[in-house]
This record gives sequence, structure tokens and C-alpha cells, in this order.
Amino acid sequence: MKTNDEIALELAEEEVRVESEKHAPKTPHGRQVTGAKIAWMLGVIAIDAATAYAILQITLYWQYAALWFAAGAGGLLFSDWLREHVGNNDDQKRIAELGINVSLGAVLAMALLAGTVYVLGYSRLPWVEALVTAASVGLFFYHVAQAYRYYIIDDEYIAKRDEARAEAANRRDIARIHRAARKVAAKKQAEAVADKYRKDHGTALDAALKTAPKRPQEAPRRDLGAGGMVSYAAETDTVNPTSGAERK
Repeated sequence: MKTNDEIALELAEEEVRVESEKHAPKTPHGRQVTGAKIAWMLGVIAIDAATAYAILQITLYWQYAALWFAAGAGGLLFSDWLREHVGNNDDQKRIAELGINVSLGAVLAMALLAGTVYVLGYSRLPWVEALVTAASVGLFFYHVAQAYRYYIIDDEYIAKRDEARAEAANRRDIARIHRAARKVAAKKQAEAVADKYRKDHGTALDAALKTAPKRPQEAPRRDLGAGGMVSYAAETDTVNPTSGAERK
């Protein structure tokens, strides 16, 4: 049975808990963060869309405008998408952030250039078309290279690649061991046949082997012989002991 002091202590702890719940801070929410993200995305899209429209009016080619919008706003949103990946390592974070900065600078610079030329009323200027083309292709290729670099330094990709390489090297080692084992087995088989014939013919077998014509050297053959054995006869300087006995 609880004493009066224990009961008083429990009542005091409960009073503290109720009081703390009354004055607990409000749960934070991400509406401000989400709103800021939507605002800057819409701002970039609006600015780059206006830039693309100015490029269209200056060059009179919609392809230039579409290419720039894909490289500018598209590249910026792509870099931000890469940056938000929770599994990024340090190098991937730097690549994504660098892509964002490069895209922001390019979008701002092209907006100022295209807007100025459009306001001044110029169109079909060769140097403007050349600059727009070079900037669009260069920025687009930069984001392609960024995606490739981001992919090949991914930790999971590197781990899977190293594992696959280790397995491939292991299979090559096993295959090399099997080839060596078959070669040794073939040699032992030939020696066993020679020993069997020596028991029947004695030194006459060795004499026959010495006088038997040798087969000319040829490129190494690894074709399957009788019984599924691999032939390595051309890789050595010795003659198959069975061949002389059979010719005899």
C-alpha cells in the first residue's frame, strides 16, 4: 500500500505533466518551406518562359526557344531534383548544387541579353542566334554530363559494380583452375596408358616412341576430344605416349 508521501509525489508529477501539455509548443509545419519552393520554381519558369518568348521574337525560330527553355529552367529543376535525393553522398550534393548555381547564372544572363535585344527591337541578328545556340547546346550538354557524373559516383552503383567485378574475376579464376585440372588429368591419363603398355611390351614401347614420327607443332587447340576432355597436346613438347603404341 502506498504511503502518503508516494501519493503526493504522483499527484505532483501528474500536475506537472498536465501543465506542460497545456503550454506545449505548436507542432511545426512545412507550409512555409513548401511555399518558398513553389515560389522560386514558378519564378524561374516564368522568367525563362519570357526569355524563350524573347528568343522566339528575335530569331523567329521556335526550336531555339524550346531548346533554351529545356536547358535553362529544365536543367535547373533537374538539378534541384537531384539535390533532394536523401541518399546523396557528398560528391553528389556538390554536383547538384553546382548545377543549380550554373543554371541560375545562365538563366539570369540569357534573360538580360534576350530581354535587352528584344526591347531594342532587333531581330535575326546572326551573333545573337549564334550566342543563343551555343549557350543552349552548352548548357544542355552540361546537364547531361552532370547526370552521368551523378550516376557513376553513386554509392549503391559503385558497390554493385565492385560486387559484379569480383564475381566475374572469381568465375575467371574458377574456369582457369578447371582448365588446368583437365590438362593435368589428360596428362595423367596418357601416362597411365603408357604404363599399361610398358607392362606388356617393356622397353620396346620406349624404343617405338623414340622412332615414331613427331607431329608438327601447331597452334594450341582447346577443342573437346573423346570423353569431353580438352586437348592440350599442341601446347607441350611431349608426344602422346598412346599414339606411338597405337601406330606400332
